[in-house]
Amino acid sequence: MELLAKEQMKLLAPAKINFSLYVDKKREDGYHPISSIMAPIELYDEIILNYEPLDEPLKVNCLVPANKELESRDNLIIKLATAYAAARNIGGHIEITLHKNIPAKAGLGGGSSDGASVLFWLNSRQKEPWDLEKLSLWAAKLSADAPFFFYKSSALVRGIGELIKPINKPLSGYLLLVKPPADYSTKDIYTAFDALKKHPPLPADIKAQQMGHNDLLFPATKFCREIKTALSDLELALAKSYQSAKVLSMSGSGSTCYALLADKAAATMVLNTLERRPGWFYHICQV
Repeated sequence: MELLAKEQMKLLAPAKINFSLYVDKKREDGYHPISSIMAPIELYDEIILNYEPLDEPLKVNCLVPANKELESRDNLIIKLATAYAAARNIGGHIEITLHKNIPAKAGLGGGSSDGASVLFWLNSRQKEPWDLEKLSLWAAKLSADAPFFFYKSSALVRGIGELIKPINKPLSGYLLLVKPPADYSTKDIYTAFDALKKHPPLPADIKAQQMGHNDLLFPATKFCREIKTALSDLELALAKSYQSAKVLSMSGSGSTCYALLADKAAATMVLNTLERRPGWFYHICQV
């Protein structure tokens, strides 16, 4: 059994935005191929990690002070780290305190980013770490969004999320995020997507004019009508503040909607014009 050196550190796990998301029909194995332009954004969860070398199978304990529901075994930090440790015969004990800033059920990849950050750290401490391609192929089976976060770059994401092609930042500026409350799962959205009659083939390439396209937007509105309200609120605030968005869309499977503005002053002006709804999440961050 391999033991690592005792260590304490802080990790920052970024959220992501989907500037475009194309989804193909479900494969025989149950997965959906995608083609997506994704970018990390400056909204982070904070992970405080303590590792103790103990001669026993790796145990991971994750405390989430702001949301106790996330401390279950379904937490992707626990799932990815323990599965990787079993595959590599790593022992010890990891104690984690997770400070959540990225909202859950948002389409921003917060849970996947948390799990990917700890897995990336764990892999980097091995005498023979897996390369990013192998790590991505392995991790995608547990979290389709996790591989993207290993590359710390904007990327064209294909396959089920395991095929990552880093690219130059396709768009820059400041995002105004608007997230209505949502009580649906990603699985719900894909089930609704499967029920659609038409599933056009994935594009060979994603061009600038295709930014903002999201095949999951229509299915998501079936579970959360407030997504339409969020987009309408953004459109109205843009018009009232005489601002134009580079992109106006929903990220991932939602429910976060966003407008990409040229600078922070423009994003702040739109935010100040928006109707603030109780229980909704509003945030400005750079991309």
